Amino acid sequence: MSWDLKRRVSRPSYELESLLDDDHKVVRVGTKRLSADPSAPLVEVVLGIRRELDAPRLVIQIPRDFYRILDQTDLDDPDVRRIPLDWRISTREAFQMLMARGYAVVDFQQSGEGRKEDFYILVKSGGRG
Repeated sequence: MSWDLKRRVSRPSYELESLLDDDHKVVRVGTKRLSADPSAPLVEVVLGIRRELDAPRLVIQIPRDFYRILDQTDLDDPDVRRIPLDWRISTREAFQMLMARGYAVVDFQQSGEGRKEDFYILVKSGGRG
């Protein structure tokens, strides 16, 4: 993907909050503590992909700070070390699946309140707005 950073952006009309339920989120996300120590960091992890979704608009969540996750998961535990790779593989699979079904990326948004999350917004062909 590429973005023309100099082009004036016209955002599609939708309310992000209306897309942040289970009917629109393609990637199921949870958190995992990196060790048994209660003070160990929590990181976002992929729990799975919801292949059955078929709404006019869908969202794919990505990690808020992928490089922080890379740094935090640089540990001996192979399951922990795999977290960033799982993110890359799962989001790639989700994008490929949706694009093959006629979806296109139309926007990128951050949820605003409390814990911020980052989302790509996809629209099924014929529904750009």
